This record gives sequence, C-alpha cells and structure tokens, in this order.
Amino acid sequence: MHCVRLGRIAYTPALNFQHACAKAVMSGKSQPSGADGVLLVLEHDPVYTVGLRSQRYPENVADDLRRLGADFQRTNRGGLITFHGPGQLVVYPILHLRHWGLGVKSYVDALERAIIHACDAFDVHGERSAKYTGVWIGRNKIAAIGRLLKCLCLYIS
Repeated sequence: MHCVRLGRIAYTPALNFQHACAKAVMSGKSQPSGADGVLLVLEHDPVYTVGLRSQRYPENVADDLRRLGADFQRTNRGGLITFHGPGQLVVYPILHLRHWGLGVKSYVDALERAIIHACDAFDVHGERSAKYTGVWIGRNKIAAIGRLLKCLCLYIS
C-alpha cells in the first residue's frame, strides 16, 4: 500500500482526498510504485461527525458544537455522533477488498487483530467486544472501525 501522511487537516478536504483515492483504487488505476491501495494517515481539526442516524440530532446541536470551536459534519457512514481531533490518529486504509480476496467481516476481524497486537507491543491489553466493532481496553474504546463509502476507516484514540 502507498502511505500518505496528511498531518493535521480539516475534515472536508480529507474526505475529498479520500474520495479521490477510493475512486482511483476502485477503477484499478495503477498506484504509485505499483501499490494495490492507499493508506491515509492524519489527524482531523476538531470536528463532530454524525452518521446516518442523524435525525436524532436537531440543528441546534450542530450550532452548539460549533460554538465550542469544532466543525460539525453530517456523513453517509453508520453510527451516531463521533468526535475527531488533534492527538487522535485517523487511518483510512483504501483498498479493493475483492482484489485482496477479503469480505468485510474478515477484513474487520483482521484489523481488530492487528490493533490488539499493536496494543500488546505497548503492554496494553486490548480486546474485542462481543457486541461492537473496534478494540476496547476495559470499557474504553481505543480503536473504532467505521464504514464510509465503500471503505472502512480506523480511528485510534
């Protein structure tokens, strides 16, 4: 995979770049140095994103959050409201799962295992939840895995 480090970036430009990368990967266009995918690594400027269940949040919630100094974006991902901001590593692995012979479930399982192994390297006990995706340390989520477009995203707190 070709790794692109975007540094700290606002949500909308990062999303636009992600869309462009996803379009290139899905079209089969050759990637730099023959890579089969793109790995975007970044931190977002303070932003709250709201997924498809956004009807639970009236517009005044967006105004209140903006007054706190964070952007507010409605997205086409699943889930409810999520904060992204400085100090939180966001990784967007963009690859064509069928090209790699993977389904969504097997890919998410592999991501969770990789995160747990990374936690082990720092003597931190990460584990899966029986009910939710992501990796947890006790009751605290250290890594969230979400779906945006046809790509899966990884957020590490």
